[in-house]
Amino acid sequence: MAKLIAVFGILALVSAAAAATGQSRLVGAPIEASENDADVQRALVFAVNEYNKRTNDMFVSRVAKINHVQKQVVSGINIIFDVDFSRTLCRKPKADVEQCEFHAEPDLAKTVKCSFVVYYVPWTGHTEVTWKQCS
Repeated sequence: MAKLIAVFGILALVSAAAAATGQSRLVGAPIEASENDADVQRALVFAVNEYNKRTNDMFVSRVAKINHVQKQVVSGINIIFDVDFSRTLCRKPKADVEQCEFHAEPDLAKTVKCSFVVYYVPWTGHTEVTWKQCS
């Protein structure tokens, strides 16, 4: 019984500290992330490569705009993206898509909105796209 009271006491202190600092988010909930964060950049490169592998387009696409990005600590890190992909002038396969210019012709300039969840385990290097939806 004493241990249970101690646990509730600790939870109350943590809750009070979080409220005092204005942090009311849940542990493990997604938080806003900077697109300049190293984990975010690594996951974005991975997502672009996976996207290009799975499209039937003869041209590679790259990120034209990052609309939203979040990080979530799970048994690794989930990086959650909402991005706009645009078709480039480079044909597949192309390793460094960041060097490719976007198509200027309206008939060839195709933009697709996609949401991704990239799961990354820093201590093993394991990375995978666990969810993707494009429209």
